[in-house]
Amino acid sequence: MLSVGKPFGKLLLLSIPFGLYAFLLRYQLPLSLTSFFHAYHPLTALIVLVLYYFSFKLHGTKGWIVGLSLTFILFALSLSYIWTSGFSNNGIIGGLLPYKDGRNYYVEGAKAISDGDLISKRGNQAAGRPLFPGFLSVFLSITGHNLQSALAVIVGLTAFCIYLSARQLLSYWAPLAASVYMMLFYFYVQPLIGTTLSEFAGIILGVLGFILLLKSIEHRSEKQLIVALIVLTVGISARAGAFIVLPLLAIWSGFFYSEKERYSYRITFLSMVSILVSFLLVNVIYPRLVVESGGVTNGNFAYTLYGQVTGGNGWVYAIEHLGTTKPAKIYAAVWSFFLQHPLSVVIGSLKAYRDFIFPGINDIFGFHTYRGLTWLDTLSWGCAWILCIWGLVSTIRRIREPLPALLLVSFIGIFLSIPFLPPIDGGQRFYASTMALFFAMPVFAINEVFPSHADKREAFAEDKFMLINGGTLALILSMLIIPVIYKRVITPVDVQPPVCTADQVPFIVEVYKGAYIDIIPEGKGECGLAPMICLKDFDRFGSEKNIDVFYDFLLRKAYASNVPTRLLLGRDLLTRDGQYFIAPVNMLSPDSNGGLVSGCAIHTKVITQTIYEVQTTSDK
Repeated sequence: MLSVGKPFGKLLLLSIPFGLYAFLLRYQLPLSLTSFFHAYHPLTALIVLVLYYFSFKLHGTKGWIVGLSLTFILFALSLSYIWTSGFSNNGIIGGLLPYKDGRNYYVEGAKAISDGDLISKRGNQAAGRPLFPGFLSVFLSITGHNLQSALAVIVGLTAFCIYLSARQLLSYWAPLAASVYMMLFYFYVQPLIGTTLSEFAGIILGVLGFILLLKSIEHRSEKQLIVALIVLTVGISARAGAFIVLPLLAIWSGFFYSEKERYSYRITFLSMVSILVSFLLVNVIYPRLVVESGGVTNGNFAYTLYGQVTGGNGWVYAIEHLGTTKPAKIYAAVWSFFLQHPLSVVIGSLKAYRDFIFPGINDIFGFHTYRGLTWLDTLSWGCAWILCIWGLVSTIRRIREPLPALLLVSFIGIFLSIPFLPPIDGGQRFYASTMALFFAMPVFAINEVFPSHADKREAFAEDKFMLINGGTLALILSMLIIPVIYKRVITPVDVQPPVCTADQVPFIVEVYKGAYIDIIPEGKGECGLAPMICLKDFDRFGSEKNIDVFYDFLLRKAYASNVPTRLLLGRDLLTRDGQYFIAPVNMLSPDSNGGLVSGCAIHTKVITQTIYEVQTTSDK
């Protein structure tokens, strides 16, 4: 992987990108700088593309250090924007606290696992996709339950894995192709940065699976192929996505891993068995070990299907129209409606393809600025799809070669999955685990125009590649085994409820760094970098404050208190439920990190969210 220098010198040089990443996140950077790199803009895209092109032109150690440093800097700038602005939307509160889907993954899922409990079936997304809570719990364990540090590690790992895949492509294709790949991926991941959403597990494992597939082609290795398919299956399960890709890859394997015969049914059979066993393990057996009885894995797929068979109305329509959230009842309604109106699903499917392809907020490339779709965005969209079509034609022409055939069957699998993954329900997020395979298609077309003269020495050396292989398997085993171990070895804290008045509820909560934000009014203390958020920034950067009632409630409370206010997301150890807590900072400050705070609060419900307004705490 690195060709020059002594081992210690190489290690020292490789530490530079990681050090830069940590340094940038430690200090408050100017918003004028970080905001420029946090959102897509044609000029930003051009700058990113040019910087990557020149970094990929460099060889050996220098190329690795410069390219990886660039990657960490870009991802750090985007995460820094979230943390310094106190940004809030439908996934984050105050730049740090998980909200809505992310809230459930974190507090009802990963935190429950860390406390030795089962994932609550009330956690919806966490119970339906338990792999990501297991994944997140690994990083919470590493960071001592510091959510902010765990997010930094996850974003850094995502950046690192994406860059590794680009370096692997560079061993086949020209620098411009690898540069476009990195540019596309950076702007795809950007809106997710700072969230606790399952897309990160999907992206990381999907990218690693892609690297392993490429390496299996390079060595024509059956064992490496099986490992790659297992990793990809777990990735697509962690962020439920284009499952149709998997059987098509099994069919593809029969053509290109055969030795003497024209088609190897043995390899296809082994591939299918590996996929099926992996799927059953992570989607059937694992959930039964970590989720409360009654939880349904990927149960919200029923909502998506109902929306599709009724003409593409979106997942919310099932709940609104049927008045239930129970998947079994919704699946029954899906079949009943389909039998009566079979053509309606065709309409839903056509809408899904329209939203996936044509420019807009949900299209797969996402070339649109925060101010709306501009002519430059439309031009970028058009160029991307021209490259996709060009790549599709090129892969068909070269279908007898393993890599073009891999990209072709993957593209077909993603395309056939679109009716089951309608953009109206999740935009680009559904495809997180297969985006490496998708982005490789337009990149392949670029390489057809600018043929590669790649230096094969840029490919991973075998010893370094084994580290990727072993690290990938270690990550998967950790996310599967740690939650099960926690349940067996951690004894839930034995607590006694405090005495409260009739209109109050008692609570006991563990307070960890990174699991709260402190909203600071002007002149009341230093602020500007999470968890210390300036009240004026909390107000200014609330992207949905005019439509989000819960955020508006928090904002009014912060203004009314006129003192530093702490908003905490934790588990009430008395009820074992996740809750938001709000109080003056001194009332939610334990004597030591990770300490317990007990007290009494008013339990307030604001639309679909609940919050404890803390009235008293012990010894406070």
